[in-house]
Amino acid sequence: MIFDNTPLAEAIDELNRYSATRIELADPKLADLRLSGTFATGETSTFVEAIVAYFPIQIEHTDARTVTLKALR
Repeated sequence: MIFDNTPLAEAIDELNRYSATRIELADPKLADLRLSGTFATGETSTFVEAIVAYFPIQIEHTDARTVTLKALR
């Protein structure tokens, strides 16, 4: 998947279409963060690692199939 200045919420929606592991945004203010990059479909962990490294975001694993992204406080 290729994202070019894409809102984070839109990128997550697209990635969730192709993965058994869902990504959720806990903080609405994260939805409009913009990102660019290329990510493999079904590689949720790689996407989450990149997002956490680039933005002030922390992750929570709510269960085995859900990763929740929260803004760092």
